[in-house]
Amino acid sequence: MSWSNIVLPLAGNLLILYLGISLGLLFKKSRIYNQTVEERVVQFVIFIAFPLLILRAMLSIPEGEDLLLLSIILLALIVVGLNWFIQSRYHSLNKNVLSSQSEGAEIACSAFPNSLNLPFPIIIALIGDDGLIAASIFVVSIMILQNTLGVYIGIKYGSKENPSKIEIIASTFKLPLTWAIVAGVFLRIFIGHHTFEAASVDYIQSFLIFVTLLVVGFNLELISPKKLFSSVSIRRVSVLRFLIAPLVALIYFWILRYSSNVMVPLFIQVMAPPAINNAIYAKHFGYDVKLTSQFIAVLTFIYLLFLPIQLALIYLAWL
Repeated sequence: MSWSNIVLPLAGNLLILYLGISLGLLFKKSRIYNQTVEERVVQFVIFIAFPLLILRAMLSIPEGEDLLLLSIILLALIVVGLNWFIQSRYHSLNKNVLSSQSEGAEIACSAFPNSLNLPFPIIIALIGDDGLIAASIFVVSIMILQNTLGVYIGIKYGSKENPSKIEIIASTFKLPLTWAIVAGVFLRIFIGHHTFEAASVDYIQSFLIFVTLLVVGFNLELISPKKLFSSVSIRRVSVLRFLIAPLVALIYFWILRYSSNVMVPLFIQVMAPPAINNAIYAKHFGYDVKLTSQFIAVLTFIYLLFLPIQLALIYLAWL
């Protein structure tokens, strides 16, 4: 394992991440910024960019990996579902501790990890291209869950009218995100595997990441480190993201006896901090976008503090 192969790509991604957030903070303080601009940007991401990326991801999974595909989707569902269940039970037993909008932020950031931007440089450096099949399947799995269960969370916790389950489900089918998944399934059946090499698609993905980071910056409130790290919400989400999710994954690996080419990328992805996409969903659906942005920024920082320990354990156990 060459540490330079990990540090340099990861440093590049982190530079982009914090630069995008910083630009969002600066742009919000400028005279150019207004709420309408931010809302238009979020609508572009939800209604155009995300659906295109969903289609691309679903058609890019290699054929002949059906069992691996199903097992990784099940792992993603277990991790997302368990973290959601734990958070929901906690808040049902401790009513009036947080608003519904803050509950939505906690649940989303506990459930949906950053499975692409931070983990991929580490995965490639540790095991090369051999780990990308499992890693790509996990990315698609999280993407599907975030655009179905994540939409459900957004509508349920973002609405102030306390809609019924039927109303929430009906609302999900009004969004292009849901129909992009349906279209992806049909295209997968009739077209099969297809790799998109067009530069325009990569530009859309890069633009999407940049725009999402700006939204995080727009809604990030600067708080003293002492107050931030003493936050019970941050501690609760940290335990679920960095302790509960990896432990569940390890038990799952032990049961299925995955090879190291599958275990290593999945473990790295399961233990990742919250997805930056959570900020877009929070803004669009109306749950606590400021708290969501804090989770993304702070838990990414915590993740980096413990990254050397994580890499050392992976190297000793599996490589």
